Formats: sequence, C-alpha cells, structure tokens
Amino acid sequence: LVSGESGAGKTVTTKLLMGYLAELSERPQENTKLSVNMSIERRVLESNPIMESFGNARTVRNDNSSRFGKYIEMNFSSTPFSSPTNQTEEAKISLVGASVETYLLEKVRLVHQSIGERNYHIFYELFSLKRGVDSYVQDGNDNIHDKVEIEGNDETSQIANESNASLVDKFGLLNYDMEDFRMISNSDTYDRRDGVSDFDTFRDLKRAMNIMGFTKPEQNAVLGVTAALLHASNVTFHEIGEVECALDMDNPHLSYLVDLLGITKEDLNKALCYYEIVVGRGASGEENHFRELSQSQAEKGVEALIKATYGALFQYLVGRINASISGSDTTDGNVSNRGHGKSSNVGRKSRDSNKKEASIGILDIFGFESFEVNSFEQLCINYCNEALQQQFNRFVLRNEQEEYHREGISWSFIEFPENQDVLELIDSKGSGILNILHDQCRTPGASDKTFALSLYDKCSSHSRFEADSRQVAQQLFAVNHYAGSVEYNVEGFVEKNRDELPKEATDLLLASKNEFVQTLAKILQPENTQPSAAGSSKSTRPGPSKGASNRPTVGIQFSSQLHSLRQKIDDTSPHYIRCLKPNNELV
Repeated sequence: LVSGESGAGKTVTTKLLMGYLAELSERPQENTKLSVNMSIERRVLESNPIMESFGNARTVRNDNSSRFGKYIEMNFSSTPFSSPTNQTEEAKISLVGASVETYLLEKVRLVHQSIGERNYHIFYELFSLKRGVDSYVQDGNDNIHDKVEIEGNDETSQIANESNASLVDKFGLLNYDMEDFRMISNSDTYDRRDGVSDFDTFRDLKRAMNIMGFTKPEQNAVLGVTAALLHASNVTFHEIGEVECALDMDNPHLSYLVDLLGITKEDLNKALCYYEIVVGRGASGEENHFRELSQSQAEKGVEALIKATYGALFQYLVGRINASISGSDTTDGNVSNRGHGKSSNVGRKSRDSNKKEASIGILDIFGFESFEVNSFEQLCINYCNEALQQQFNRFVLRNEQEEYHREGISWSFIEFPENQDVLELIDSKGSGILNILHDQCRTPGASDKTFALSLYDKCSSHSRFEADSRQVAQQLFAVNHYAGSVEYNVEGFVEKNRDELPKEATDLLLASKNEFVQTLAKILQPENTQPSAAGSSKSTRPGPSKGASNRPTVGIQFSSQLHSLRQKIDDTSPHYIRCLKPNNELV
C-alpha cells in the first residue's frame, strides 16, 4: 500500500515496484517468434504510459499527479526449472498475468482547472502531431511504430496509413493551438515544470499502445475522440426568445466535432437543446413531448457530454489493458477489442496453462485532501483515507502490540484513535452522508439545497459532524476526520454524484456512424434499467422536477469498490510504503 501526499512520489514508487517484480519473474522466451516486447512482463509495465497520459495531470503540487486511484494485482505461478549448477529441478516463480482496477477518475478537471493546473496530459500531447510528418517515423529504438513480431504468424504492426499531417487535418488541429481551446486554456497553463516533454510522453504512449496490441485504426479512433472533446468545449449557442436556444451552426469547431463523433449537426442540436418527456397512458400507449432547454442548460449538457464520453474512453482503455495483461490468449499479441467496458479485472487465465498460485497487489491511492474549497471529490477521497487509516491502525498497531503480548514482551500499550464513527457518518445506511446524497439524487426535484437541509436534519447530532449558523447559511458542513477537520461546500454535490448523461445524448452516440463511438456509448448504458409504471410521466433529462434513472450513483459505486478493496487487503499480508515530500518547491 503506497501512501503519501500529492507530489510525494506515489506514482513513481508504484512503477518501481512493478518494474522490480516484473524483472524478478521475467524468463527467457521458449518460442523465439515471441518478441520480448510482447512478454507479459513488458506489457504490464507498458500499461503505465497509457494510464498516465489519460489519467494524470499537472496540479499545483505535482506535475504528474494521478487523478484516480488504482489497484494493480500481479499474479504469479511456479514453473519447473532445471538448475544448470546442481542438475536438479527447481521451482521458478513467474508472472502469469495481471489486472488493474481504477477508482474515482476526476471528471470535473475536464471542464475546469484551477490556475497553475492542466487538464489531462493527453490533450496537450495530441499537439505533438503538429511537429511534422517525419517527427515520429524514426529508425532504431526510438521508432514509435516499433515492429512487433506476433507468436503464431509473421504479421507485424504497420506504420500508420495516415501521415501525421493528415491526422492533424482530420482532428481539426491544423489551424489551432492549445490556447484556442477552452478545455485546456481556462487555466492559462500549458507546460510541465518537471522538464518532461509532452512530445516524449506522446511517443511513449504510442509505443505502449503498439506493444499492448492496439491496432492502428484503434489508436486513431482513441485520439480522434480525444480531439472531438477539444472541439466540443468550443461549441456555442444562439438564444432564441426567453427560453429556447440553438447550436451556432457556423462555428467551425462544430463541423470537426460531428465528423469525429460520426453524428450530424441537426441531431446534436436536438440532443443538447431539447429534452423528451414520455407520458404513459397505460393501455392507450405513450406520448412523446419535446421541451426546450435554455442556453445555460445546453452548455451544461455539453459539459456532461464531455465528462461522460471521456469517462467511457478511460474505462475502455483500462478494459483493453486488462485484456492484454490478463495472461489469457497471449499467443495472439494483437489483442483486438476484447475486454472493453469495465475497469475491473478482465480475465485471469494464465499463460502456458499455469494457474495463479499467488498474487501481489499494489495500491496507489489518493492522499488526504483539504483545500480552501472542498467538494464531493474531496469527501470521497478523504472517506477512502479514513477506511485505509482504520485498516492500518488495526493491522499494524493493534496486531503488533498483541504479538508483543503473546511473546511475553514487557510493553505499555499505545492508545491509537478509533475512527469507526467517522466511517459511519459517511457511509452508514440511511443516515450516512453518501446514502443521504444517494436518496436525494433519486428524489424528483432534488437540489444541492435540499441535500444540505436533509444533511443538517439527519447528521447534526453526530459528534464528528459540524454545521454552525454560518455554515448553514452558506450551505457548508465540516467533518472531523482523523487528520483534522475539513469543511465541504455542497455546491455541485448532487450533479457530481448523479454523473449522468441525458438519454438524448446517449441515444445520439449509440446512433453514431463511428463504431468506436458506439462502443463508448454502450459503456455509458446503465447496467439495470427498469421501465416506469403504466400511467406515469417521466423525463429522460435529469434535473429539477424530473425522474431519475436507476443507475448507481458515484458515491454508492465508490463505497462498494472501497469495501471490496478493504476485503482484498484483509485477505493479504499488507506491506506499507510511505512517501514523504521533502519540500514544496518541486526540487
């Protein structure tokens, strides 16, 4: 378990651990046709550049901050090994597969960054394509289109059919720079302070995608959606009367957006500027009615589209990584679209029919956060830290002292703080903050204000909860965490916890002519949907006075993930690595 504050070195430490374990287990390839580039050890390590490009960003404290938590499980098996020294058969431990599970990707960063921070690295790396057609087609070890021999056939990965210049034109970047896109210019920060070049990390990303088995069309599809989101941030609307609005059809970014997503301007306008109300009349059938949305509501719809699409893209990439490193089907290094969708474990069959005999998990999780303004993300992050702190207290402090007692060592027991009451305040069924928020998100007409009122009503008597007259007036509350008191602002809690894309926009993506966009749209589909009762009236648009979907809210999903993670930790023998930040000057 790797812990520490932002910028202390958790991500680098995790990569060092993965590299060390992979190096210990790497064995010579028995089939010479299988390039070392395609070994399970190499692919496990090459997952890092992909995860960092799409999940890391520059923050005030760190130039390569992971904006999500991850748990990497590396699976091992023993195989017979003939020792050349004593002519005896020994057991060699080999890495036979791995899986990655991710937690709580920070989607709000996609539409807002604080001064001195950046959006996700990939949006800046994309502009590396503009450095010239020949910049990436190099010889030797620096060739990002390294040829990879695949076991079982003589095929090799092909250099892109489209030149960088044609990609730049296709992605709509030819006449634009970073400063021209709202999505990456609102913080006026475009570089990294650690000296790392976006050109170099983009080269690493492309090489990693080749090694992981991403086909060239698949790579271009991923980058194409990334570029589409840049253009989406620049779309504009015209007001029509007091309420209605419409897309600015003359906006040049709109053409690139619809082309890259495989949709039409008219359908996008309908999805963003109107919502559908379905009125059920029992046996008489249903009636569909369309209602207008204001310009501010349409702009919120664009933000929701950006966040949902990028979230699905990230989930797709994690699923593809898991399909490549699971250890199954390794005879075909060119893994196609297997494993897309879920960001959890995908397959655990090990190569050469070896069975997993043991595993080592590596947890790289966000540290405790307390800023000037704290929101829903900080509550979830600090909730996670509370749970892990409790596990640490119980395993290290209590168990160690009990061991001293069993061994008869003279020892004065150390009292350590118990934080079970904080966990109950946050996740208790019925009266916990996350459950109150979940209930509010499933209540018609719910808002941040109604959530705050319900919170004050149900939690005010809890010893770890604070909400004085000033805080109530400003819709604030504080939680006394193990690391200190943190004040939270409820603004945005309901919207962030819902994290929903309106049905109109989801249907739009499902109808795309782009198969990859259709795949992302399917990821966005709720796993369980229940039809409304006959005679009811429902809207497919989340918001005041509207019904809500049956999709689990973010807080409930995260709580479930955290409980599962704690069970994994309890089933293992934990080891702790604490990263310490020596200074705040990034030196």
